[in-house]
Amino acid sequence: MLKFRSTLLKFICCILLVQGVYDRIYTQNLIPNPGFENYDDCPDESHGLYLASNWGTNIPKKLAGNDIWRQRNYIHNCDPEVEPWWPTELGDGVIGYLHHWDPSEDRSLTQLVWTELLAAPEKDSLYYVEYTTAPTMLYYIPESRYIMPWCVSFNLGVQLAGADFDGIVDETDSLVPDFTAANSGVARRIQGTSQIGNCFTATGLERYFLFGFFLDDTPWDEYTCVGSNTYKDFGWSFFIADNIKLEKMKLEICCDTTVCDKEEIDFSEYTDYYALPEKQIIWNDGVIGAKRSFSASGQYRFTMSTSCGSVTSNWVDIEIEDCQAKVFVPNAFSPNGDSVNPLFVPQFSDDYEITRLRLSIFNRWGQLVFQTEALDTPDGTENPLAKVSTYGIWNMNIEKRTIQLLNWYTVR
Repeated sequence: MLKFRSTLLKFICCILLVQGVYDRIYTQNLIPNPGFENYDDCPDESHGLYLASNWGTNIPKKLAGNDIWRQRNYIHNCDPEVEPWWPTELGDGVIGYLHHWDPSEDRSLTQLVWTELLAAPEKDSLYYVEYTTAPTMLYYIPESRYIMPWCVSFNLGVQLAGADFDGIVDETDSLVPDFTAANSGVARRIQGTSQIGNCFTATGLERYFLFGFFLDDTPWDEYTCVGSNTYKDFGWSFFIADNIKLEKMKLEICCDTTVCDKEEIDFSEYTDYYALPEKQIIWNDGVIGAKRSFSASGQYRFTMSTSCGSVTSNWVDIEIEDCQAKVFVPNAFSPNGDSVNPLFVPQFSDDYEITRLRLSIFNRWGQLVFQTEALDTPDGTENPLAKVSTYGIWNMNIEKRTIQLLNWYTVR
C-alpha cells in the first residue's frame, strides 16, 4: 500500500478535527437556560412555563386548546410521568408551544416567552438567532386517538426588546417581531427536528429576547406552516421548541495546510452552521461558493454575505503541492553480464512511500515463472528472466485502489 506524504496527511487530520463543527459554540450564547434544562420547580400536569428558570411568559398556567382538554406547555424528565418522545440531543426539558386561535375575533393571539439577555450585544456586530422545533402528540378526545398537529406557523417569531420592556404582555398586545419563521432559514441537523435561524445587526440596546406567536389577523384558511402540516379541525396547533441560541456570528475555518493542486475542498461545514434564508460565499480571490479548489499558494479567506450583513472568516495559509503519482517502469533490461541495464528497476516520485510490493513474472504461455514481495528492487540476474522471453505484470496497491501496469520485456 502506498500513501501520501505527511504534509497531505496533516490536512486530512485537520478535516477530521472539525467534523464536530455543528457542536462548536463559536461565541457566548446570550440566552440563559437556552435548553430549558433548569427549573424553579419540577413541572407536572398542572404546571407550565412559568416554572422554567430565567423565563417569563404570558401563557396561563393552564391553557386549554379548547374546552375539552388542556395541554402541558413545559415538559421535563424530572416528572416521573414523562416519557420523552423528543430526540436525546434536546436534553431533559422542552417547552410545548401553542398556536392559539381566537374564533370570536378570527385571529391568532399573542403567546410569548421571554428572558433577559446575559449581556448586551455589541453595537453594529452581526448576531445569529436559532431555535429547534419538533412535532409532538396530543390525545384528541373527540376521536379517542393520538394525533400530531405540528404547525410551525409563519407568524412564529422573535423580537429583541430594549430596557423599557416591563415583562407585561397581554394576549391582544400588537407587538411586532423582528423576524418570523416565514422569512427565516431552515436546517435539519437532528433527526425529527428543524432548526430555524435568522440574523440581525445589533444596535447595542437589546436587553430582552421575546419568542413565540405574535398577534396576527390572517384568516385561518390562509395560514401556512414551515416544514410541517396543521390539523385544521382544531383551529390551532402545537409543537415543542428547545435549544434557543443568540450568539455573535463568527467564522473560524481550519487550517494552515498543504493541499493537492486543483483538489476540491468543501468548507460548507462552517457556513452550514448558520441556518439562514440567504447567504453567499465570496473568497478574497473572487471564487464564489463554499466548495473550491486552489491553483496557487497563498493566504485565503471568504466572506459570507447574508440579508442582514456580512461576516468574514480568518485567513489561512494554503500551500499547493503536485500530488499526481509518477511511476516509471522500464520496458526492457539486459541481464547478460555486460553491466548494461542489468536490473529491472521501477522508479517512483517522492509522493509515494512503498509499504507493499508484489512482482509476478509470467512466460508467454501465461505460466508464473517468478514472484517476489520483497521491497528491494528485483535483480534480473537472480530469476528466470535471464533464460526465457517473458512478459511481466507488476501490481501496486495504493490504499484501496490498484494500479496495474503491463509491460513486455525482450531478453537476449
